[in-house]
Amino acid sequence: MSNSDQIQQLKTQIEVLWEDRHKDAVLIRVLRDGQEYFLKTLLARGLADVIRERIEQLDKHCHSPEHDAGHDREELAKAAVCYAAPKPANYSRNDILDSELWPFECAAWKPTTRRRDLVKAAALILAEIDRLDAMEKEHDSTN
Repeated sequence: MSNSDQIQQLKTQIEVLWEDRHKDAVLIRVLRDGQEYFLKTLLARGLADVIRERIEQLDKHCHSPEHDAGHDREELAKAAVCYAAPKPANYSRNDILDSELWPFECAAWKPTTRRRDLVKAAALILAEIDRLDAMEKEHDSTN
């Protein structure tokens, strides 16, 4: 290989490295910006409260994925609807219980403030999503 060919080959390699370096720098910048957004999102009070509630469901109330798997008639989603639904001014605690929408025992229905009820609803939705994902994973592993 001649010197000029070697020089040209080195120039080509340098150009490729430069392009890769530029791509890496762009990727690093995107990841850094995404990380900042992700961290800001995690610091959002509402999301933190939902995560805390979900952890409480798992730890304090022993609602493990195995427990949740037994709610195969969409009970978690129905409970989330009950907590998420706006309550009219003349609302009574028994309105939900009498509606037959509440899927669990009466003692488990514990509405409080609008915000707290929305946090519970969101955590229940996460539980339902996890239950569905586990069912899908189980189904995929048997096929």
